[in-house]
Amino acid sequence: MSHDVQIHRASEEERLAAYRNVYEFWGGARTEEEFVAKRLASPAHNHAVWWVLKVGDQVAASLGAHPLEFSYRGRIVTGFGICSVHTHPDHRRQGLAAQLCRAVAQDATG
Repeated sequence: MSHDVQIHRASEEERLAAYRNVYEFWGGARTEEEFVAKRLASPAHNHAVWWVLKVGDQVAASLGAHPLEFSYRGRIVTGFGICSVHTHPDHRRQGLAAQLCRAVAQDATG
């Protein structure tokens, strides 16, 4: 694995790259442009915090973290749900998605 790995909340440009990457799985019959436009217009996708793991300049893995509230022992606590986890084909089988999930969970728990 490359030593030039960065994990952070996605910029708008990186979020677009992540949407283009996941098109391979969730694009359906739409064109890539239609798929990205639908994601950009989606209230659910806009509500999520998007994270990326970059190898060099490429978005190698990405995910969305949706803020959620849970009831626990009579109290409302905040949390998040992870969605749309994806690793670019050039970077699969290296544990990058797991690394990204761990970093997002660590960020959420301090």
